[in-house]
Amino acid sequence: MVVHTFQKPKDRAKTARHQPLESPAPSRSNSRFDALCQSYSTSFQDVAAYLENSATFAEKLFQGLERYLECPHRHIHCCDSQGRERGLREALHLEQGFWHMHLELHLDQSLATSPRTKRDFQVYYPPQSLMMPILFKPISPSQFVVQMKGARERFIINGSQDHDFDTFYEMMFHHIQSHFQRMLDHISQRSEAPNWIVIEEPFSMLE
Repeated sequence: MVVHTFQKPKDRAKTARHQPLESPAPSRSNSRFDALCQSYSTSFQDVAAYLENSATFAEKLFQGLERYLECPHRHIHCCDSQGRERGLREALHLEQGFWHMHLELHLDQSLATSPRTKRDFQVYYPPQSLMMPILFKPISPSQFVVQMKGARERFIINGSQDHDFDTFYEMMFHHIQSHFQRMLDHISQRSEAPNWIVIEEPFSMLE
């Protein structure tokens, strides 16, 4: 015969108190590998922020120049160092700590005359497109040093201040004008019309 016993609540509680408690799982201490992973994550985030900040500034510089010059749509675009049209972020490249961007200005050919003569002496006539290389380097999260390659002028531009950009655009405009005003000299000295802007100043890399 099976005898069922009844245990009073207090007796059950007493029994439970005597049961051994399960020990919590030991916490895993951070290993050297964990420390390296954390360092990698931090460096990745720092580089990502630097790249995004630089690209955002370049986009603002490009879009602002298009508005400043009042260019028709698609008359100014970005190229890589080989002169091939690219998206802005794809065209940017870093060299010796400075970002390089090449902008191509496509001018209105209808303003030129004598298309037959142009066809006969094509190499000597001013090209319809002009390449403009620009260098820039961040010196703080919001400030950049900017220079048109070949020009002495260096500009510190605050990315949030539109008037800082306008001063740089004005300099570019005058250099482009001067480039075409001296085109005959360029042709006689170089035997062909240059399609990269020529600035008659000694070029110095930004310091």
